[in-house]
Amino acid sequence: MTATSSSHSQQPNRLPLLWLAIAVFLLHALVTPGHLLSTDGEVIYRQAESIALRASTTITPLEADLKTGLLPPGMPPELTFSTVFVPEKNVFYAQYLPLQPLLTAPLIWLGKLTAPLFSEAVAGNMWTTMTTVPLDVLPDSERADALYSRFLVVSFFNPIVAALTALLLARLGTLLTGRRRAGIIAAALWAFGTMAWPHSRTYFTEPLAGLFILAAIDQAVRWNQAEGDASLRHAILAGAALALANWTRVDSPVFTVGIVAGMFGLATWRWFQEDSWGGQPRPVFKGVIAVGALSVTAFALLQLFNASRFGGGDLTAGYGDQAEGVQFATPILVGLHGLLFSSGKGLFWFSPAVILGIWGWMRIPKKQRWVALLVIATYLPFFIAMAKWRNWAGGWCWGPRHIVQVFPPIMLGAAFLFGEGLNWKRMFLTSIVFPIAIAVQIYGSSQDPLAYYHEYFRTYDDLEYHRVNITENQGAFIMREFAFTTRAEDGGSVIELPPGNFPAPMIDAIYLPQHTQWASNRRMWRLGYRDWFYWNALFGQNVPNRWEAQ
Repeated sequence: MTATSSSHSQQPNRLPLLWLAIAVFLLHALVTPGHLLSTDGEVIYRQAESIALRASTTITPLEADLKTGLLPPGMPPELTFSTVFVPEKNVFYAQYLPLQPLLTAPLIWLGKLTAPLFSEAVAGNMWTTMTTVPLDVLPDSERADALYSRFLVVSFFNPIVAALTALLLARLGTLLTGRRRAGIIAAALWAFGTMAWPHSRTYFTEPLAGLFILAAIDQAVRWNQAEGDASLRHAILAGAALALANWTRVDSPVFTVGIVAGMFGLATWRWFQEDSWGGQPRPVFKGVIAVGALSVTAFALLQLFNASRFGGGDLTAGYGDQAEGVQFATPILVGLHGLLFSSGKGLFWFSPAVILGIWGWMRIPKKQRWVALLVIATYLPFFIAMAKWRNWAGGWCWGPRHIVQVFPPIMLGAAFLFGEGLNWKRMFLTSIVFPIAIAVQIYGSSQDPLAYYHEYFRTYDDLEYHRVNITENQGAFIMREFAFTTRAEDGGSVIELPPGNFPAPMIDAIYLPQHTQWASNRRMWRLGYRDWFYWNALFGQNVPNRWEAQ
């Protein structure tokens, strides 16, 4: 009896990790808008719906009827948003990769099953005038079910991904520090102190790719710590995680290059430590080969899949049809400054908790510095690539969307910080940084970014002509000094451009504090915008339709 009790007491208590995952899921789902936040999300959703209900990857273009798939009369197919038209097949494909839509299929099926019970109630509390325009072509009898299905996807998919990421981050932090509390604190700081929280509101693919890359890092760490068959098993799992990431986002192969290079460096170091170059290759190199082989195979299969859709060897998975193309044209210092420090996209402003993560990495024990080198090798090439990317800012989203994947490894450093204990310095700094970080995420979660830009472009009542960052009087002054003209389509006559045509409000929103979401989100609070589904449903708050009367 005593022996049984002793054996039972030695079993690890997994309840804290379970409660962490539940808390992350519930709190991330609580800030859901209940609707898709962009046309990009709508395209990804339509691919998921097609896979779930029609076993196909073709989609209906945004401007067309969901039921018939027909384009509006007179609209050229090439003008449809975020779709690739294949003329010889007369079909449309999304340029986004298929894994996330495939994993979304169970939520689509659940929506079909439960729509008779809940769709009318959900649709009745939805802010339908905000970003549900693509559904306006549907008959009233179908619109409630369409809204409800999207509600389930937005409310559950990325919050589930966030819960799994937090669980994985806590386990990895526990493994590296030997203290479960340190791992859980690091995961909580990531979940509620970084952009992970507001980006759970979206249906974008960065969170899922981030989960797979973190899983690859986790298995690579275990690979380096294990021996023999166990080591090879962890390497195979790391390669499988990278393969899944490659089928999630088109930029994930950059991680593959980094992690394979990092693992090769660790394998070489172990070889030098354990044997001479004249000996037989150590089994640890088999793991590096396995990771590389699985990743390359997944990438090759993806190209075959793309070729079956788009034809040819389109390595960009259909992104080549976009106006911006696939270009790394940003000067590196501009991109780095923007992603790190700019008022509109700097990661320190949008994720204050990274201060604790970086502090922790600076205190990593010497014997574990190889973990830091592995993380740097994996994520630094991606970060540089995103800084060079033409659309490095990620558009209108809250914070630097394209680097959401880097926040879990940054916050892993917090596990080393709190693994040393909770002295007064750490507690004092955490008590200041964490509440501020939480407030930032709640603030960022409160608005629909598209509605924000709606305000940004159309606000006149306070004499702030945001579209051009000048008032009409100032515009007249500028036009006295410069003549902005363009040629008409006939190539002959010259047309003078009004002031509203030449400034760049998107760039101003990135760099100028008075024009960023930091200022405009506060303004939207005053106007009555709260893009939280459950909040609005509970208090019966309707979207302010400020422009219907204009």
